[in-house]
Amino acid sequence: AVTRLGGLPPKEIQDIMARMIATQEDIDAYTKEQALEQFESSKLFKQLDEAEQAKVQSHIADVGEMAKERVMKRYMKELESRPIKEWNDEKDSIQADIEKRLMEQYPIYKDHQRYNAFGKNALANTRYGTLKELEAAEREQTGFTFNEAVNQAMESAEQTFIEDNHIGKSNIEIAEEWLLSSDGQMKLTEEEAKIIKSQTNRDLAKNWELLDKLNRLDPNSETIESELEPIEKQIVDESKKVAKELGAVSKELDSAQDRIEKLKAQLQERINNVRAIRDSGVGVISDYMNRAKQELGDLTLSQASQYKKYQNQAIREGKRADRALAVNKLEEALQAKQLQLLNQARARVAFDNALRIKKLRTKLLDNLNRMTRPKNPITIEPNMRYFYAHMAYQMGLTKYDGLEPVDGFDMNAVINALDPDADILGDQSITFLDPWIVQLFYGKIPMSFKNLTVSQLNTLEELMTGMYKNGRNAYEGSTILNDKGELITFDDAVDGILTEAIDTFGKINGNVFNAQNNQTGLEAVAGLINKGNLSLLKVETFLRRLGPNAVKYIYDPINRATQEFNERKEVSMRRLAKDVSSVYGKRELFNIRNKHMYDVGELRNLTKEQVIALALNWGTERNRQRAMETAKVTEVEMEKAFQEILTDKDWEFIIRTWDHINSFFTERSKVQEELYGNPLKKEEGITFTIGGRTIVGQYYPIVYNPEVNASISDKEVEDIAKTMVSSNAILGTGMSATKSRLDVVKDKSLLLDFDVIPNAITESINHITMRKAVTDVNRLVANREFQNYIVEKFGMNSYQFLRTWVRDNWKDEAAKMDDVGKILMFLKHNATMAIMAGRASVAIQNALNIPVAVYRIGAGNVIRAVNHAGVGFYGHGTETYNNTRDFVMEQSIFMRERIQTLDKDLKKGLTIQGKGLRINDKNIGGYKFEKGAEIRDEINNMGFRLLTETDFALSIPVWKFAYDQKVAELQSKEGVSTEWINQQAIEAGDRAVRDIFGSGDVKDAASIQRSRNQWVQLFVPFYSYANTLYNIIAESWYISKDKGDWMPFARVLWWGIISQAIGMTIYKAMTNGDDDDPESIAKSFAEEFVQQGTMG
Repeated sequence: AVTRLGGLPPKEIQDIMARMIATQEDIDAYTKEQALEQFESSKLFKQLDEAEQAKVQSHIADVGEMAKERVMKRYMKELESRPIKEWNDEKDSIQADIEKRLMEQYPIYKDHQRYNAFGKNALANTRYGTLKELEAAEREQTGFTFNEAVNQAMESAEQTFIEDNHIGKSNIEIAEEWLLSSDGQMKLTEEEAKIIKSQTNRDLAKNWELLDKLNRLDPNSETIESELEPIEKQIVDESKKVAKELGAVSKELDSAQDRIEKLKAQLQERINNVRAIRDSGVGVISDYMNRAKQELGDLTLSQASQYKKYQNQAIREGKRADRALAVNKLEEALQAKQLQLLNQARARVAFDNALRIKKLRTKLLDNLNRMTRPKNPITIEPNMRYFYAHMAYQMGLTKYDGLEPVDGFDMNAVINALDPDADILGDQSITFLDPWIVQLFYGKIPMSFKNLTVSQLNTLEELMTGMYKNGRNAYEGSTILNDKGELITFDDAVDGILTEAIDTFGKINGNVFNAQNNQTGLEAVAGLINKGNLSLLKVETFLRRLGPNAVKYIYDPINRATQEFNERKEVSMRRLAKDVSSVYGKRELFNIRNKHMYDVGELRNLTKEQVIALALNWGTERNRQRAMETAKVTEVEMEKAFQEILTDKDWEFIIRTWDHINSFFTERSKVQEELYGNPLKKEEGITFTIGGRTIVGQYYPIVYNPEVNASISDKEVEDIAKTMVSSNAILGTGMSATKSRLDVVKDKSLLLDFDVIPNAITESINHITMRKAVTDVNRLVANREFQNYIVEKFGMNSYQFLRTWVRDNWKDEAAKMDDVGKILMFLKHNATMAIMAGRASVAIQNALNIPVAVYRIGAGNVIRAVNHAGVGFYGHGTETYNNTRDFVMEQSIFMRERIQTLDKDLKKGLTIQGKGLRINDKNIGGYKFEKGAEIRDEINNMGFRLLTETDFALSIPVWKFAYDQKVAELQSKEGVSTEWINQQAIEAGDRAVRDIFGSGDVKDAASIQRSRNQWVQLFVPFYSYANTLYNIIAESWYISKDKGDWMPFARVLWWGIISQAIGMTIYKAMTNGDDDDPESIAKSFAEEFVQQGTMG
């Protein structure tokens, strides 16, 4: 009533009202604050003389100054090194900008940059014969050579960068300003708490010393009074001020024994209190921040942004700490400092919440406006658009609901967009939206925006930003590039492909049904034959038939991604091999993986490999739950087992493995952000101690074993199989809005196998390198206009042929292979390798690729390529040859890994040795078998070296010739960067070798080679080269058929079949020991002709 009349109630009533609506924590803080404000005016403080008052105030000030000095010192040291570190991080991009500016200002410098990138060949078409002549011309025109100008500009830029970093202020001024910030204040509070904690240690030691003296006293001693008096005085006098303030007055005790016992009880209580608070720890700022975020995350938006409330509480706790410190109540002072630090963290989080809530609200509304505005709305996938607009309405962001798509809303389209495997493979997603989100989306009444909690807003923002970004990506790719290396839209790419295809095959009539009904009998038979043809055809051959744009926009993005994948795999193979070999010997590793001798919980007869796998799953909370469920043990029991079984070497391997797997997180998160607009959330590791060793846990992929629990459903078994090869299972989507059917821990056992490690590394690399490219190509191929054209002109089988190729480049299907299948693949792999390594005829056939090379690039160019590359063999030759070989190996991962890219069956991935030959997870060969396999591999490698070197004899000159040609072609084009020229030249070199000699990469394999059926695989060992020859013939046939030019087909028959047959006939005549009469030679030639002609 008073308030309604415009007045205020009395202060006492205000206080009562405030307490009625306050939390208990607020009431306690208020009560303590009243006592603190009265301390300096209290009777206790006034009873102290001036010296004692000064001492109390000095003691409080000393703690503050000591903390400030320590924090300032550390921050000043950081400031001194920060500009240099920041410069080192930025200097590469700054140098690139400087070089670009200099080349725009002085065009002559462009020639020098090309020289730096491509060597002396870059000067071939210029008026400068040598680098010396170029630099002389540079000095004449500009006063400096290119390198001198860049170095001079970089020195100036570094000096300016460091000066600008301080903005005219000294480090001391910057540090003083930082101390006033919330971060600085939290650091000060943390340091003060540490100092108080150190004082509790001294206090504890003093109390123990007094207690020890009391224990040694004899109550019946004649001198007991004189011995007891100084101890009692020290205890009672020091606590008298505190006791008086607390309202307790010590009384005289009758006997010495009573006095001793009373004093011992007081000391023991003080010791217990001090030790308890000391052992509780001060904690670190990150812990307080995490606790504050968790607490405030469950509050509504209005409650979670009241930072002034927490600032006031922090001030109160600071005053309480000063007061407790003044009367030597160290444990209370430390508790107050901890609460002060927590409230400072709450204040900081609440302030950040206030800014973030405003920012997210603006961001969500801006995106909504872009997709719904009347004029020029952005193009976005219809289901994503509706989900975003309707969710904005349901959460109270806007008063206007979204419009459903014309064909109706499909929630599965939304969920699949968040699961890369489902999106690309067309599988049913194993992820689903959190139930509360589904409930909110389908709710009948929208909620009020202010009633959302902070965690709900964060979750919804992640999800809606993902929808927005993913919906836009449906029309705008990030890896489809034109001739200049510039991004183009899917629509432009499809237009470019179909324009070229229509020139050759004509337009479609838009009715596939009629086209099938109107086909002739001959066309039907041809369609049947085409099904078999597609299983042998390379996708690149099919795309070349459509035109250069089809290769550029569909094959090339996958090709670039594969190149990057192989480069990263090369680095990781070396790292993984080093991580294992530097810790374990070969015999030791075999024993670790195969000797069953340990028990953990309910798990019996484990190998050490399986125990180490449990430890690898001990680094995060999610993994721990699953490890404990697997072994049916508690945390204490598990850590006891680790202490008894694992050595320091084992923990070193575990930490190395964690480091390797987690090294991909930043780049993986970057890909995720580019696709979904949100970075990944890093799963926090748990710090734990085993045998006195402190270990900081890290993320490890959760992979289940589908074969050990009968209660798992068939659907779950299928889900688990997918996770074994799924990139999505390695680090997830990073969205708290999505859950997985496999998130349920109950009755699921982890796969305790080292094979999880190389699989996780490989799939992380795959996700970083292939995810965007495969997503873009998948969307391009799924374009309705493109799909209709391919289906009508070439049939549904041809379209599925393309879709399957895209899928296989993303990941293999989950292989349901039994033990017989595994053994078949093992024997097939070894047989193939032995045949290839041991047969000299295979190496000789490499030399016979010369006719194929002549067909591809012409006889004169073959001679020119070999002449320019120099002469050499086995890595030794003329200086020109050595330089050419080094250059090719440095530039091309395809050539560097030629021993693996020769054939699909020679490809090697990341692996950890020592597993041996197993059936039902039981080793059946022993270490002798493992040792024999190593000897076999060494012998085979000698054969592979011969095979590779005979390949290099021609493939290196061909690669370098194609590279130089592409560089010369693109150098004269304006608007093309040096990096793009080099990339295109490398691709041209790889393509030339691939066309002549073949490739074992997935992107270049025929569908029959990509089959996961082990029985099919038995019939296609060492098929990559034969398939290359088949595709050369097929490509020339298509040119003849589509364009009426039969000359290419005739040329390939001569160079690819007849000349090859002649060569092998001569080889047989020289080596078989038979009479070389005309009849046997003719018979041999006929056999070789048929063999070469049917090789595919």
